[in-house]
Amino acid sequence: MGIEQHLDLSTSHITPYTLVHLKDCPHKIVDYEFGSFFWVSLDGDTHPDTPDDLKLVLKYAAINGCIVVRFDADAPIIEALPQYEWLETIAL
Repeated sequence: MGIEQHLDLSTSHITPYTLVHLKDCPHKIVDYEFGSFFWVSLDGDTHPDTPDDLKLVLKYAAINGCIVVRFDADAPIIEALPQYEWLETIAL
């Protein structure tokens, strides 16, 4: 059994396009009602088609020893990462 860290992060750290409309992103694990889970490569590498906003978060997560990022509407905001304005709530 292993215990791994995950990064719990506000959906404001990625664009609505990345979270909702990019359904075939190789890093996406699963969507749920208020966000999504994405896997993090241990070496910080990302798929070439990964959007820049997500690449930055995945690299931040890898540097901090996380293997999964959970984006959630009510999760914490980290000042060190960019934030994007969501003009409306979009159903996943």
